[in-house]
Amino acid sequence: MKEEGIPPFIAKHGHRLVLAAASLLVFCWYYPEIRWASIFYNDGVSHGAIIQGMDMAWARGGNITDFWMANINFGHALLRSYQFLFHLVIWVLHKTLLAPLSLSVCFNVCVTAMAMALPWCVYKGSRILGLLRSEAVIAAVGVIFLHERDGYGIGLTNFTFSGYGTYNQLFAMLFFPFTVGYAHRLLRTGKCWLPTSLLFSATFMAHILTGYFACLWIGIDMLIVLAGEREVAALKRVSVALAKFGALALLWTGHWVIPMAQDNLLQHKSEFEAAWKWTGHGAEKMLGDFANGSNMDADRFPILTILSGLGVLYCLAAWLPWLKTSRRLVKRNLSVQAVLWLLLTFGPLTWGPVLNVLPFAGALHWHRVFGATQFAFMLCVGMLLANLSGHFKFLRDSLQLSLALGSGACTLLLVPCLIERHNYFFNTNKYWIKDTYDKCHHAQSDGAPQWLQTHHESQGRRALRQRQPCRLLCHRTQYRRPARLRRQRRPFTIGSLLSKDPSGRRSCLSRHQACQALRRK
Repeated sequence: MKEEGIPPFIAKHGHRLVLAAASLLVFCWYYPEIRWASIFYNDGVSHGAIIQGMDMAWARGGNITDFWMANINFGHALLRSYQFLFHLVIWVLHKTLLAPLSLSVCFNVCVTAMAMALPWCVYKGSRILGLLRSEAVIAAVGVIFLHERDGYGIGLTNFTFSGYGTYNQLFAMLFFPFTVGYAHRLLRTGKCWLPTSLLFSATFMAHILTGYFACLWIGIDMLIVLAGEREVAALKRVSVALAKFGALALLWTGHWVIPMAQDNLLQHKSEFEAAWKWTGHGAEKMLGDFANGSNMDADRFPILTILSGLGVLYCLAAWLPWLKTSRRLVKRNLSVQAVLWLLLTFGPLTWGPVLNVLPFAGALHWHRVFGATQFAFMLCVGMLLANLSGHFKFLRDSLQLSLALGSGACTLLLVPCLIERHNYFFNTNKYWIKDTYDKCHHAQSDGAPQWLQTHHESQGRRALRQRQPCRLLCHRTQYRRPARLRRQRRPFTIGSLLSKDPSGRRSCLSRHQACQALRRK
């Protein structure tokens, strides 16, 4: 396309307009989260408890990143072995800039802001990684349309009320693109070791697994760079750069990583965790889900899945020596990343002891690996679609025709995604939040404990898969006072489910324990 045919404002700020439109769309999707501001479901329950624990530790003059939580795992110093940066940021904002807001509203405002920032971070990280402006914009917009079923990827469904509530993973994904982008520069030039170490440390402290995936990404990138240059000078440059990076990363995170490593022998895995989290789903299920679109286009036409497959093939073509192509290193890097991450999603169920070559392979949640796979796929999609127009000369010569065809193509590609995302955010998710909000207020008048005003997890998952409304635990007919309390004619309040911890302070039982107690009664 002739540059003089493009209006100067569009040529300079067009990518910003597209990203701003994507962020505005995300805000519209997430507005119900702020409007009804409930975090009493999915992982939001534990995240809210951690932030409240920070507040209590601060009030007592204790350590806000190392305190005892009596209602977690029958008593646990959770943040000694758990990512804390997400909770720390929200707690600081709640104490300062967002002090007039309640914790629930502050929490959801912060999550919405993170979701709105995601396309911008993917765009900038992709640019640092070596993608062109148009390629990075397409990849960034594609990320917000991802939707996997029964997965823990980077689709926005996971970061909602009716999703899994893996909000700290969302926060880590704001740093992940920058980390892998600056790491690529570090490996290529030997520079940028300071920003790379800072961004990696932020990623790791925001979400341990996402930080681990960043390490694997950097390792794969290193092998590709060394294989491409095949010189002793390149090996020396990469070794020195990685040594600086590792030393600085340990300096930034050592205050947290070293105590966590010391406590490793005292940690235990929950008996309530599903076994497939540690073994993965296997090649048959993962390839089947990818083929039918469940991993990227659940409940809609698998447009992103098709484009991902074509994008990976397009980047793999850069390995053919007789094929003339530009930016061969970037394409080779993305193609290998996409293929290897897809293979890693199979988990130990397929690869068995082969994966023991990876550090801490036995302690990984392998079902989360697909998040990095989705990221690599979207970068390949960006390169495919952005370079596709370069093969049509008439598009380069006519601005009006190129804009018309480009707009029409984007509309056709995004319509299935927009319809499905609208149905989820404004039907399923909005209905669940509003219904919970209404019944919580109804239950409060009956003396039901507020922290139990939530969906039952198994019912919620089943309702989401069947796309049906979910029954709520907070329905007033489900709250019958235990016989002991009825005899004493005391109201059924949260105080009736409190227990004493060794320090003498009162602390509530876990949600799972309380639900089991209610069923037994």
